[in-house]
Amino acid sequence: MSKYEHIEDAWVKEALEEYKDKIDGNKSHALDVSSYKIEKPWGHEIIWSHCEEFTGKILVINSGCRLSRQYHKIKEETILVLSGTLKLELGNPSDEKNTNFKCIDLQKGQSFHITPGLIHRFSAEYGEVELAEVSTSYLEDVVRIEDDYNREK
Repeated sequence: MSKYEHIEDAWVKEALEEYKDKIDGNKSHALDVSSYKIEKPWGHEIIWSHCEEFTGKILVINSGCRLSRQYHKIKEETILVLSGTLKLELGNPSDEKNTNFKCIDLQKGQSFHITPGLIHRFSAEYGEVELAEVSTSYLEDVVRIEDDYNREK
């Protein structure tokens, strides 16, 4: 049985089978085609791709919930709104009191790039939101400033 048997798209399965020796034998081109769901207090995320260079996720933020106000020391991420309206809160990294924030609403199809050091928070204030996120693979690089769920800062 093929390790790619669970893939429904015949073209993708055929391509993976054809190149499996190159994919499996070369760590720099390793491909993880499995995905997994991680429950979060604000909803969940599905990691659909993870390799040395980048990670792809789908984030589902439940209506009325928000993620922590946070920044990353080295992680970069770009988000794309797949459904709903995302309230994106942005803070000035030089504002030591963390009191001056700008809020923008991102609609379906709009994207935003988050650079290291930029304080940000995602919120589903207007209803459930679904985002695609592609980031560098520093998944533990989260510095929480404020969190509604009392998670470790």
